[in-house]
Amino acid sequence: VLTATDADVIKAYVAAGLGVAVVQTSVYDKKKDTELRAVDVSRFFQPGPGVLMMRRQVYLSGLVRDFIKVVIPEIDLTKVTDTHEFGL
Repeated sequence: VLTATDADVIKAYVAAGLGVAVVQTSVYDKKKDTELRAVDVSRFFQPGPGVLMMRRQVYLSGLVRDFIKVVIPEIDLTKVTDTHEFGL
């Protein structure tokens, strides 16, 4: 059993013949990862909640705010404070 937090490292392990990996769909690029094969296993996993954490009292740049809006489109960023829970 091997563990890694970087998707490229995980894919390198698999490409080297060290086993299989379960990764997010976004990690696999059919054009770049020609030595790998992706198999849809979504039927084995139930959707689960995601968590977005931010440090308290840290300025959120426009890029970070844009990212948050992509991840959680329904969020009202005017209500984001260091003590606010989004309730999503």
